[in-house]
Amino acid sequence: MPLYDPTVYKEPDGSEWIHIFHHNNPATNLFASTDSFLTQVHKDENRWFDVAYCYKLQKYEFLLKQSLTAGGTIYKYRWIQDINPMVAGFNDVPRSKVTYITSTGYTDPSTAYGGLCRGIGSTYLRANNNAASNWYGAIGATATY
Repeated sequence: MPLYDPTVYKEPDGSEWIHIFHHNNPATNLFASTDSFLTQVHKDENRWFDVAYCYKLQKYEFLLKQSLTAGGTIYKYRWIQDINPMVAGFNDVPRSKVTYITSTGYTDPSTAYGGLCRGIGSTYLRANNNAASNWYGAIGATATY
């Protein structure tokens, strides 16, 4: 089980999920570029990164939940990619190589994002948004956008 949140969460469709990353209030709470993302990072209850758990998996289906403001609407994005994001390059996860789950309750990101891959600049991981030079969809951000 993941190190920081051992709870198994259930979605309405019966699928079960583990929580491998958390970043609350990223405008104030940032990670550091020296953090040990290759293993795990626990800064505090607002910032932790256990995505290295993906090395134990052979299937990569992700459920990302976010709200734009505290207490705001929660948006859920769900997709499948065939490569571990910890080793994926930008060209490994374009939109054409990602399967989106868009059933009831999930937002369709297919017009904006592909899968997760290694980051550049101020993030450890990022979403492929068809522009290799930026870091939209940052996971493990060390600076505010």
